[in-house]
Amino acid sequence: MPYGLMSSRRITNALVVLFHFLAFPVVLGADPPPCETSPTTLITRSCEFLPGVYTYKSLTISGTAVVRVTSNTTGPGVTIFADEFSLCAGCSLTGNGLGLPASSGPGSSSQASRYGAPGGGHGGEGGRGFSSGLVGRAYGSFTEPMLSGSGGSSAFHPDCPDIAGPGGAGGSALRLVVSGRATIAGAITMNGGHGSHEYSTCGFYNANGGGGSGGSVWIGCGELAGDGLIIANG
Repeated sequence: MPYGLMSSRRITNALVVLFHFLAFPVVLGADPPPCETSPTTLITRSCEFLPGVYTYKSLTISGTAVVRVTSNTTGPGVTIFADEFSLCAGCSLTGNGLGLPASSGPGSSSQASRYGAPGGGHGGEGGRGFSSGLVGRAYGSFTEPMLSGSGGSSAFHPDCPDIAGPGGAGGSALRLVVSGRATIAGAITMNGGHGSHEYSTCGFYNANGGGGSGGSVWIGCGELAGDGLIIANG
């Protein structure tokens, strides 16, 4: 399963950060309320950004807030403009598995496969299916990543029709444009979701759905600070 696409640049296009592909678990519960949209906003508890454009003078995410980024759309996902932005250590902006649903999107093979299904593609091809030879195709831009990850394909077992392994959803897409300082001490994660591993009651059979591809992170800022994580794994 491929990585998603990530780019981080000053507004003058100078590279300001390298990304580390490390695991960072984020636990998501029930759907949180929408995030505040006041010009000066302090977020201290979980909330959600839906696809669209949000503009702030100052946006600060503090405490232990888990802020969801949902972009289950084939167009651009969530775009945030701010004069100043801060994501505290222990906080997260997460779109893990909140991109395009299973078996959908430009990087999904969409065709169910026997035994093990292919993963969704995005910045590269998805993992190959066990029997079909199909892969999720690559798409998107490495310099201006704005698209959500695609869903993995579903799997079935021909000898046991009672099982089906759904694929995982893709990761979300986040564009963050900060004219001043962007402080990222927490985690920004736009990872694809895991495919389902289903076991049968009619015999020793299983069907493994493909994982979703990583989404996108595109950051432009006047000044970058902090030692947080920015991840878009598939």
